[in-house]
Amino acid sequence: MKTNTSVLLGSLIFAPQRRPPNRSTTRRSRPYEVAYHDQVIAAIDKTLIPGAKNEELKALLVKVRPAFVAHRDHAKQLQASMASTQ
Repeated sequence: MKTNTSVLLGSLIFAPQRRPPNRSTTRRSRPYEVAYHDQVIAAIDKTLIPGAKNEELKALLVKVRPAFVAHRDHAKQLQASMASTQ
């Protein structure tokens, strides 16, 4: 049976539904975003990749991991720039 990547990803929903951000929401959510991405990266590294029995899923997790790191790093940069402007 051929595995469909979108079906595999469909079972790995991490992000809660979001409302469109406004400036005050964005400021308050930055620490959450950094912590959230840290948790997802830890789950990918410690649970999902080591536990993946399907090679296609494992390869996909390895491939998308840098995107989570980049998003987290961007959130950290925004958090730092917001702190310096207050």
